[in-house]
Amino acid sequence: MRLARSLPLVLALLGCTLLAAGCARPRWSVVRSSSATIPASATFVLQPIDFTGMTVEGQTEAQFIAPKNDDLKAQWERDKTSMDSGFDDRVLASPSFHAVKSSTPPPDGAYVVTVRVHTLEPGAFAGVSVKATEARVIVQILAPGNVLVDEVRMRATLPAGSTAAATGDRLHAIGSDLGGDVVQYLEGRITR
Repeated sequence: MRLARSLPLVLALLGCTLLAAGCARPRWSVVRSSSATIPASATFVLQPIDFTGMTVEGQTEAQFIAPKNDDLKAQWERDKTSMDSGFDDRVLASPSFHAVKSSTPPPDGAYVVTVRVHTLEPGAFAGVSVKATEARVIVQILAPGNVLVDEVRMRATLPAGSTAAATGDRLHAIGSDLGGDVVQYLEGRITR
């Protein structure tokens, strides 16, 4: 009897949960994908994140950095390095496949993973000024011989008001989130 009364509530909550999950924006979208298979034995070489040509807060990086003093310019470079470290740490920690940091030239037969930042919103966490941190990137998976296997647009967002007050900490978290998405994507592409 008690179950019969609570069943409509349970069904309503389940329906809302499924609706919310279905309406969530996907974190990535495949731009191009070949039918090539990626073997489970593949090694993935992680190139450093490419920040060339990105926009920051709606302007070029040069415009964004121009009014800053030398200390802030140096800190910005460290913040970008922190994003790259967060990405590498997450992908390298995956037990699902073998990944290594960039080497020149890559090992024979290795796949190369490149990440190019399209837009970066560093966010803010300064008292009354609180803005979300977000990165939109293009990830390419290249087969041996630099043959494009997949190209995927990804985004990662750290909500405003997160506990990471420093820009470098927020960008490290964004890099880690993107790395987690790349791990999940590659796990789905690797043929076992």
